[in-house]
Amino acid sequence: MNEQSIFFHPNNRNLWFTSTVTILGMALLIALVWFLKVPNPNMVLITGIIIFTSMFGRMAGVISTLMIIIYSTFPA
Repeated sequence: MNEQSIFFHPNNRNLWFTSTVTILGMALLIALVWFLKVPNPNMVLITGIIIFTSMFGRMAGVISTLMIIIYSTFPA
């Protein structure tokens, strides 16, 4: 069976594990920029998108991006 979608990454067979690692990693990065009061936190968080996307594929990038959008819309 050939799984083809825009989120399928051939090297990423364990989607639950990589999604959990991405969510926890981004939550840790968001907490870090929140508590350290980083002046431009979105630049630090975009680095997180790049790292998790390159490590785990497109689905991790989508999860990271959604978390950053939710964080950015949260009133400070």
